[in-house]
Amino acid sequence: MRIHLDGLTIQCLSGSLAEQANIDGLIVFVDTWLQPYGTEAERIHEAGGQRLRGACAEAGPMTLGKLAVTAGFGVPADRLINCVVASLDSPHPGDELIRRCTLEGFRKADGLGLRSVALSPLGSLSNDEASGCPAILQAVAEMPGQAHHLDLVRIIVPDDQSRDDVSMMIVREASRRRQEEGVA
Repeated sequence: MRIHLDGLTIQCLSGSLAEQANIDGLIVFVDTWLQPYGTEAERIHEAGGQRLRGACAEAGPMTLGKLAVTAGFGVPADRLINCVVASLDSPHPGDELIRRCTLEGFRKADGLGLRSVALSPLGSLSNDEASGCPAILQAVAEMPGQAHHLDLVRIIVPDDQSRDDVSMMIVREASRRRQEEGVA
């Protein structure tokens, strides 16, 4: 399903983040040591192999809310935007941190001149498979109208039912935001 909002196309697909083709960047969630945080992040780091692990080790540790950009290293995207959402002291990120990191990931992608990014809100956080989904979708709904280069956000979910549910959540969140901003 494709949703068009203020020059930004949001595409919801079922599948795996690690198998996305024709995408410039992936947004993945990591801990302060840039170790994968969640199922999809683990798949990405596994696909990136030793070179990705080495790049993350060199860039870390980082504080909560920060981003680290690495090459794709064998992942089907040129860039990985690693969003730090967990630490030993804070293993369960709050929605505001997830929303802020996701939005900053979009902004970083746009600043790098990337035209497309993908991320996985469902199953992306290992402790609670649906955790963070509303916060990530809030960030998606905030992005239209802000991007200069980024024109496609692909959201990857595990199955067709999740795809339909997430698509409807995005439409509702975007509508809510427009009402708050006084745009009919």
